[in-house]
Amino acid sequence: MNRVLAVTTVGLALVIGASTSAWAFRCEAKSSNGARGWGSAITMQSAQRFAMERCIGAGGNRPGHFCRIVFCHGGGEGFAMPPPH
Repeated sequence: MNRVLAVTTVGLALVIGASTSAWAFRCEAKSSNGARGWGSAITMQSAQRFAMERCIGAGGNRPGHFCRIVFCHGGGEGFAMPPPH
């Protein structure tokens, strides 16, 4: 019985992990000085925030430079936000 419970728990964890990553948004932020950051989350807003935080942490907000979101993609919806022109 313990073995069945363990296998079921592991299987459920794998299914939840796979379905979550398939529906997650992934965004990239870049700075003009070359710093960049990626963020991944269930909502686009959170993915953008994580990407910006990582870009800033990599030194993207030095004097004369700033980070901006350049790309977002939603895995499950086929949504892609191309870089602005």
